Amino acid sequence: MQLLNPKIFPILLLSLISLNCYRDQPSFYNINKIQSLNLIYPRGGETFKSDQIIPVSWESANINSDLKIGLIDGTMQIYSVGNIPDSGGYSLKIPSSAAPSKNYKLIIESMKNPEVHDGTKYNFEIIPVAAGDWYYSNVNEVAGLEISLHLASYINDSFIGDGTFYFKYISHGKPAGYESYVTASGVFSYPQIGIQLKGDDDRHFDISGQMIGSGEIKCRITGWIDESFGTIDDSLTLSRQ
Repeated sequence: MQLLNPKIFPILLLSLISLNCYRDQPSFYNINKIQSLNLIYPRGGETFKSDQIIPVSWESANINSDLKIGLIDGTMQIYSVGNIPDSGGYSLKIPSSAAPSKNYKLIIESMKNPEVHDGTKYNFEIIPVAAGDWYYSNVNEVAGLEISLHLASYINDSFIGDGTFYFKYISHGKPAGYESYVTASGVFSYPQIGIQLKGDDDRHFDISGQMIGSGEIKCRITGWIDESFGTIDDSLTLSRQ
């Protein structure tokens, strides 16, 4: 058997080491180029309000692409924002059209490679707000009630606002009733809502009920009209305008 020349052996050993290093280099390079997204907030379990701004935050690696954030209700995407820089944070405003639900999730993904994505681990809830314009009218030629209100969020779940209150009826064959500019105040704890209306003459009318979805308040109104009519006590539905 022919033995290796001792002078050649160090050269062969160095070549094998160099070859192994060369083979290992692509694997190490690919590991460093793996793309990843990790959504930090929200992670689920939160409660947000329509029109609220969510400070979405995430971690990423090797994305080299703008991102897209989608709002999903159950299995349906109802809203999305694209071309978001991969900066680690974005202020996402919940659309006012988002229906109340406990089944919402967020998903964030690469616009170049949608397979690189992450989302909320658990569902979160979106609830409506009382702020907005509300209206009810059931008036004919001789009688009826009309309420027009503009409500604005105040502190926590309370709100203030103003509007008009118009009630008419026939008393002893003649038109009668009450009409006034009113201020409004109340508390909203979805779905329960309570509103107090105060007229120019300090007359009060109380509204209590529930918000149905984001566009209706089914409620009952009570309050003193005058000595001829007495107290109004009626059910009605305020609709968001």
